[in-house]
Amino acid sequence: MLIKNFLNKRLLTVVLCLALLLCALVPLTLLADDVTGIDDGFVSVEDFGATPNDNKDDYQAFKSALATGKNVYVPDGRFVVSDTIVVEDASVFGLTSGVTFIRGDFDDKSKPIMIIKGKSNVSDIAFIYQNTDIAADEKQGERVGIQIGDNARGLEAGSVLSNLHFNYVGTAIYCPKDSSCNGVLFDTIEIAQFCYRGVDMQCENRKGNTYSNFYLNDGNYYKLLNAGFALEGSEYGPVLNQINIEHSVALYGLILRNVKNFNISSIHFEGWTISQNDMGFVFAENSSGYFGNLTHILNFIRCYNTSLIRMGDSQNGDVIKIGNINLRGVNQPHDTLIAIREDLMAELGGLENRGLKTPQSKTFVVFERDKNAKGDYKISYENYAFYSYHNNEFDFWNSLPTRGSFKLTKVGGVAE
Repeated sequence: MLIKNFLNKRLLTVVLCLALLLCALVPLTLLADDVTGIDDGFVSVEDFGATPNDNKDDYQAFKSALATGKNVYVPDGRFVVSDTIVVEDASVFGLTSGVTFIRGDFDDKSKPIMIIKGKSNVSDIAFIYQNTDIAADEKQGERVGIQIGDNARGLEAGSVLSNLHFNYVGTAIYCPKDSSCNGVLFDTIEIAQFCYRGVDMQCENRKGNTYSNFYLNDGNYYKLLNAGFALEGSEYGPVLNQINIEHSVALYGLILRNVKNFNISSIHFEGWTISQNDMGFVFAENSSGYFGNLTHILNFIRCYNTSLIRMGDSQNGDVIKIGNINLRGVNQPHDTLIAIREDLMAELGGLENRGLKTPQSKTFVVFERDKNAKGDYKISYENYAFYSYHNNEFDFWNSLPTRGSFKLTKVGGVAE
């Protein structure tokens, strides 16, 4: 009897332990199947009905996921939205911009794919339209990938846009005049196949923004762009690190209008062609600051009186300082352009006429001031290098060719 009681107690103990173990495991099982995702920190759009690669509308899934107030994960695949996704005080992140895609599918050209405002983050996603949606005549604010804020609220300090890709857009990143954008980090952004501007910042009184590691490449030379990168409205103290503007035809590469105390570590123009007479790769008006490195390489000079930096009005004696100016292969078209645009090459009178002997390239200068510009502008530079791929045929520029009224100074040297 004693032995039987002992065994019964042992059996009861085992049963109780197993029951306790099962109770501990049940919440974990439920949590794994819970629609709120792996943990309470974020949700996935798939939990709300989004299905990648089925070409069906996933807009409601994005809207429902964001309504939870949690951060939203977008897995790999292509997701289609029929209306603008509004991200406010939240984070939306994909797997990487090479495998996570959000495609806008709506007729209204004024609707962006996403509006981001408050303190928010967006990362590791590609934003695209169908190539058939793009008319190649898009204007400001049309077929936008991401819009920064709106008339209700702007994008606030601490927000981050990182590791993003844009393809077949009118403008990739657009900040309208009635919005705001302060203390925001834009990092590692690739923009391809755009029709109006890659970046278009228009709101007033921006400050503390950083634009880092941008690569803009339209890639086909068939569209006529307005500009690659535009900082207008007004902005104080922006930092631009490693901006690459390449392979397209446009009025300008970089526009700086009402931008004070800018710090641009490096800007690189390659295979970029100015599309109209009297324009420039950089246009600066009422703007002052510093270029660490300014590089112009393999750019086709097809129009007259173009320049590397063109200056407009100056309010308070604006000063632009430059560390290094590097010009390589002026009017030596990039191989990509040579391969696909025989009509533009014909304008040179044959490839043997590349270089500084063409009528257009003879009127290209490094710095130019608009004839009717108001106020005083000053430019100083430290180092200047010019290299032609036709050393034996064309003269080197011993000093920077300029045009217009402004003061140019070589640091450590004499005014030129």
